[in-house]
Amino acid sequence: MSSAIEEVVKAPPFPQRRAKRRGHKSLSFALIFLAILVVSAVFSGPRFPDYRPHEAPSNGPLDVVDPQDVAMSKCIDPIRVAADLGLTPCEYVQQSKGCNDFQAMVPWLEIYYCDMKSSHYLWLIGAVFFILLGFNLLGTTADDFLCPPLLHISKFLKLSDALAGVTIISFANGAPDVFSILAGNDGEDATVALGAGLGSAAFIISLVLGAVVAVNPVTVRKFAFVRDIVALFIATIAWFAIVADGEIHIWECIAFLAFYVIYVLVVVVTSGKEAPIDIKIEDEEDGETLIDHSDDEDEESGIFGKIMGFCELPFTFLRYVTVPVIENESRFFPFAQILVPLLGSVFFAWGFEIPEMLPIDPMVTYFIIFIIGAIASLYVAQKIGQDKELNPNWVATFGVFVCIVWMFKLADETVALLRSVGVVLDIPDAILSLLILSAGNSIGDLATNVNISKKGRGNMAVAATYAGPLFNVVVGLGVSFLFATMAQDDKVYNLGVTEFLNPFTVSFIFIAIVLILALLVVPLRKYVIAKGFGIVNVFLYIGYIVAVCLVAMINGT
Repeated sequence: MSSAIEEVVKAPPFPQRRAKRRGHKSLSFALIFLAILVVSAVFSGPRFPDYRPHEAPSNGPLDVVDPQDVAMSKCIDPIRVAADLGLTPCEYVQQSKGCNDFQAMVPWLEIYYCDMKSSHYLWLIGAVFFILLGFNLLGTTADDFLCPPLLHISKFLKLSDALAGVTIISFANGAPDVFSILAGNDGEDATVALGAGLGSAAFIISLVLGAVVAVNPVTVRKFAFVRDIVALFIATIAWFAIVADGEIHIWECIAFLAFYVIYVLVVVVTSGKEAPIDIKIEDEEDGETLIDHSDDEDEESGIFGKIMGFCELPFTFLRYVTVPVIENESRFFPFAQILVPLLGSVFFAWGFEIPEMLPIDPMVTYFIIFIIGAIASLYVAQKIGQDKELNPNWVATFGVFVCIVWMFKLADETVALLRSVGVVLDIPDAILSLLILSAGNSIGDLATNVNISKKGRGNMAVAATYAGPLFNVVVGLGVSFLFATMAQDDKVYNLGVTEFLNPFTVSFIFIAIVLILALLVVPLRKYVIAKGFGIVNVFLYIGYIVAVCLVAMINGT
């Protein structure tokens, strides 16, 4: 989850500044990612110990089905299953509906099993790097291109700090998580979506909180602290009941969204009871930047950070010529903004598959969009030539919509590649989403919130560790499963959870324990969160990783 707590009001100059600022976090996350990946691969056990269960492959009735149909409807151990079916692994991944369903633009499994038969280790190394790059791109897209227009819209609508914080800023904060949740729900298997939401919450309320208070003890605001924890606890218990039941109904998804609306109203009504949290990037007393990415940090980014930044350059160029930004100091900026109406319109139409929805030929639709975009680009060029400003409200609105397409596509590709690695290494989707996908989306919070705490704003960082997961669990999962449920004929989504003890149950129990512990310990210490409490949370998260892997190994999730 990107950290938009700080008010980013200007996009960085093109093309390298932001890449460098994020570079110092890349190596740290790479080590965390690899450690969790190795632990998951070693201890998670067989992904599908037996692909011949007498159950339907998806959300259909639990009738006895042909084992071959089950194998072809899922993406199951291609080497072993292909041999049983008299196919090559390449033929299996090409013909299996399960393998094709979660592939995005790049057919990662086909590349592994068909094109790189003698270079599997090279594929794995490349896959890990591209997953790291995908997480980095999700973060920089949210920070540099989504947050500025959202904050401008917040100012234009004259939203109060409290209302903006739990709506627009929460969406900006949770954009990578929310889009990963949506990308992980393919309509038939919600494992990745559910795991991404729960895993992110577990990571943030334990590991991120522990790191924040390990820097400096924090005195929290009583009412806001209790309010956010209670709201997150209620949401966690509600999801636990739904998963235990095994079915999700439309009214339950709507209830989650209504619950968040009530939460927003409570925040707005009670925001005056305590001093508001300052979300400005500059300190009023000495003008010190809240998020300090100094040149010294840039120098410490190392070779890995430089490589990551270099590989991000083509995507940075593409984002600048498709996403309008409010303001930029780069010399490249005027040229890029002239291209935005043309390329941004085509990109938006392609991303949402608008031409395919219309009754006319898609190429005709693309041609019409191209002409309209070209006319708009000429208008922008004229404005820039006359040194006149564009309407910032229109710029911000269009920027948000195009950013949504970018986030969807990046999340789709990152999740697809992560699941492909899971198939190759025989790691369950539940483990991938609960531990790896969630850590990737939340590593930005770890770095930024710790930085905020170092600046003496620990209260702000602690507030974000509870409000962010609440938005992901309630709104992210609620919207994702609302779409998935509406796509079912009977409007009921079958989660397919057959065993009570599973990695999701462990996650629910862990989140509940951490929240209850906070509610019991922090008030007793006069609402001071000390370093010792943070250290306990870090060790609890380590125990959570082990517990999730052990449960997956025991029941063959």
